[in-house]
Amino acid sequence: MEFDLADLAFDLKRSKAFIRALREMGINISLARFLCNDAAFKVLNYLGANFIRLSKKLLHSEEAVIAGISSKLHESHIKIILPRVDKFDQIAPAWIHHADIIQPDLQNISGKS
Repeated sequence: MEFDLADLAFDLKRSKAFIRALREMGINISLARFLCNDAAFKVLNYLGANFIRLSKKLLHSEEAVIAGISSKLHESHIKIILPRVDKFDQIAPAWIHHADIIQPDLQNISGKS
């Protein structure tokens, strides 16, 4: 189940209880439009989501930045989902190597199956 991070941030205590209940039922949680700033990481760690869907603002990040973000997320056992893009050149190639889940449209464009 996916939630927009900004929608959950207005009442973190209630959001955490809701997410905990979903996780106890075996439902994985993804936070959408994740910006990878300090505040976003604090909220992510507090809420306990399994996945993040990157903000499109991060898709053209430098390779060193991408590696740092990926390392920080994977150390916390959080999977990275790339948001759907219309053209392959809308995303830095390094994300392909660091992401755990690639949207189907991007897979078709890149020739991956």
